[in-house]
Amino acid sequence: MFTLTEYNKNPQKDLALLNLLEKHYAHLYFWPQSFGDVSYVRELVGNRCRVLPPDLEALDACCRRKGLIMFGTRLHAGIRALQHACRTIIVAVDNRATEMGRDFNLPVIQRADIEARLKNLLTSQWPTDVRLDFEAIRSWRSQFP
Repeated sequence: MFTLTEYNKNPQKDLALLNLLEKHYAHLYFWPQSFGDVSYVRELVGNRCRVLPPDLEALDACCRRKGLIMFGTRLHAGIRALQHACRTIIVAVDNRATEMGRDFNLPVIQRADIEARLKNLLTSQWPTDVRLDFEAIRSWRSQFP
């Protein structure tokens, strides 16, 4: 499964992502977080992938498929896939994914590195070792009554 972000387009890099995925996987599912995402993926690849409905039920159902791997530029979809124990690579298109990747050890690569890093990741295992600072969370929450 993959995601793209229509409000932060990079057709060259996004098409490189899709071309790499097509070389390694027989079936591609696209989950749109917004209706604009559907138009964008259609511009890039036409009907070369199955477009899922833009709702959490569809995302969750796809994430429950055995062996599903999630790639893409939608940070929250990547986090949701991690919650379902899916192997996940989040492609950073802004500072949120980059910073959260650093803070929580999320599996994030930079969009500029798609060709260099993703090709190697597709043919290997990568660790998922998300780390949360629960003490910092408790401390932050304690300020509220």
